[in-house]
Amino acid sequence: MSSASLSLSEVLRHYELEGRPPVFLFPFVHDHDERVRLIEATVDDCYRRIVDARHVNKEQAEDYLTFQIVNMLQSSGIPAEHDTQVGGHCDVLVRSFNGFLWIGEAKIYRGNSNVTDGFLQLSTRYGTAQHGRDHGEIIIYCWAENALQVLSNWRDHLISTIDGVSITEDSLASGRLSFRSEHVCKASGCVFKVRHSILPLYFKPVR
Repeated sequence: MSSASLSLSEVLRHYELEGRPPVFLFPFVHDHDERVRLIEATVDDCYRRIVDARHVNKEQAEDYLTFQIVNMLQSSGIPAEHDTQVGGHCDVLVRSFNGFLWIGEAKIYRGNSNVTDGFLQLSTRYGTAQHGRDHGEIIIYCWAENALQVLSNWRDHLISTIDGVSITEDSLASGRLSFRSEHVCKASGCVFKVRHSILPLYFKPVR
């Protein structure tokens, strides 16, 4: 069978078997939740690629790593932008039809205080939680040991210091390096949903 004769269902089945998101469909997707799902799945693949190359990404600048993510998203067919003005300079921004907007805020982990700064930028400066604009991501580049513990500490710090934040999905106990939170946006009064993800970039091989 030639590639030209493959049906869409066969192509989608191939992507499913390979565990890859069908990002080529992004321009044709009009459901906001499905757009978020495709972005998150693609961003996860970007994270894996950066972590796999942590020996060459060692101690790189925040903008350099974030620009890698934006480039990979663009190469995947997702219209990502870097340093775009939406209430301020957004690290990663994806726009689409019907007012869709997804924003990622990246921070190099230097303690919970600078991650807090990133969360407040995302939640009070960039995000408005309007329909189709109610999802964002905190991206944490971590050169410290034990990224899982770092993210766990950040989760505990977040809910103990920022009023109105609740954890809606916590899979850290299973070894996944992300969790989700929600809070009411003060500007719109609507719920803003944030995924918090950490990239384990520690690299000090013994041999």
